[in-house]
Amino acid sequence: MFKSKKRNRRLDSEHVLDVKLRSSQTKAFRFRIISTIAILCFTLVFVLFVVWRGGEWLLNKFIYENEAFAVQQVEIYTDGGVSPEQIKAWAGVQSGNNLLALDLNRVKRDLELVPVVSGAAVERVLPHTLRIKISERDPTAAISFGENSLVYYVDEDGYVVGARETQLHFSKEGIANLHFPILTGVPLNQVRPGKRIETPQVHAALELISAFDRSPMGRFVDLARINVDKDDSLRVVTSQGSEITFGCAKFEAQLNRWNIASEHFALQSRAINTMDLSVSNNVPVTFSEASGTALKAKPTKTLKQKKRHV
Repeated sequence: MFKSKKRNRRLDSEHVLDVKLRSSQTKAFRFRIISTIAILCFTLVFVLFVVWRGGEWLLNKFIYENEAFAVQQVEIYTDGGVSPEQIKAWAGVQSGNNLLALDLNRVKRDLELVPVVSGAAVERVLPHTLRIKISERDPTAAISFGENSLVYYVDEDGYVVGARETQLHFSKEGIANLHFPILTGVPLNQVRPGKRIETPQVHAALELISAFDRSPMGRFVDLARINVDKDDSLRVVTSQGSEITFGCAKFEAQLNRWNIASEHFALQSRAINTMDLSVSNNVPVTFSEASGTALKAKPTKTLKQKKRHV
């Protein structure tokens, strides 16, 4: 029988010990690497935090809380009649506020949320001045829901500027110019300050007002009321007492026919009482006797000038 050769147990033991020693050294090396990386990351985060907090403190100390940049003057430019004090209040800016700390986007947004404001621009003029430029919505007509009800103003694009209390925000010059044709028959649910009225008849009435101001008739009569409760026509009452019915399109042609008829009847010492311009041919007209032989022009209106308030 063959006998197995005896193995050297001492050599086997030394090999096992060598493997265990190398494994322990590898684990220790890995632990040192991980520990070093963790310390470096913590140090980096700490340094960044210190730099961030230190930079914030420096900004607050030398810029955002520095009295050298306090607002001392607010320049306000407006093309309308709102007083500078009211615009400053809407902007929410006080004397002494830090000019560099002001959120200009916030100021612009707050101003443009006001119904009477169509656009605003805000800029810093270092070291002490805030400059605000306002474009106001120019009222074209008023909207009434009854003699004792609230009156709203609307611009030529159909945006509701505000209610009668808006007058309190205007200068004396602005209040003097708040005389507009009154629109009646407008749906109440369409009238929201700062929002656009979508009713087609209202936009037709606004187009009529614009065309009227450019027409020859605008020199002789005033539009007092425009009723918009019908789909196919607008009923106009002038300050002189005439009642004129317009179709909802081609206002220049209708106004020209009104002007020709007015001049014709004025030469006959007659004044138009009612006239239906929505009819193309054989226009229905009623008239009364009038003194004088010609239309009398109204006093010339002064154009609104752009103003600057400082």
